[in-house]
Amino acid sequence: NGVHTQRYWLSTLCGRDARRLVKMRKEILRKVREAIIARGYDPAVADEFVRKHLAVLDPLERIIQRIAVRTLTQGEEAELKVLCLQFLAARKGTVENPGPLRGKPPTPKDMAIAYDIPYFAVLLHTIGLFGTDSLEHLHQMITAAKAKTASIRNLKQRAKSSVLNIQRTQQVGAMTLHREAKEAEERAAKRAKTS
Repeated sequence: NGVHTQRYWLSTLCGRDARRLVKMRKEILRKVREAIIARGYDPAVADEFVRKHLAVLDPLERIIQRIAVRTLTQGEEAELKVLCLQFLAARKGTVENPGPLRGKPPTPKDMAIAYDIPYFAVLLHTIGLFGTDSLEHLHQMITAAKAKTASIRNLKQRAKSSVLNIQRTQQVGAMTLHREAKEAEERAAKRAKTS
């Protein structure tokens, strides 16, 4: 199927392979379902596995379609907000029927998809910022924050300082993007006046 895990990210998908997995999700999950049944599991177990993963991957596929440099309409921004929250809800699942996270807290990428993408879509009217390369930058930000706080001996204080450092970095980036968007609007308005 052409999907490869990358050793340098601890065997997790990234970049083209992540997009390919989402695009080919139904075919891949059909083969996984067949393999589950071939191992002697009940077809209902295989169907539940497929349902649980499609609940996450279907909204994610539609979110990925929106990640482009072009401007989003208000309708697309509203749809994006719904899709992003659907994605997180499917990842978490319910108490009776847990999702792929199995009760663990959402990852920084889960939270970025659920809350940051809709926020920046409304703010900037685009979400090119959340392309694969930009989200992979989260790894670098987290590693840099952990390196800055590595000498703090108290584990709770170190974790708190790391989170604050990441938030500060993201806030500065967001303010810069907002300022640049505002400047672009002002330049466009100025050009429109002189025309």
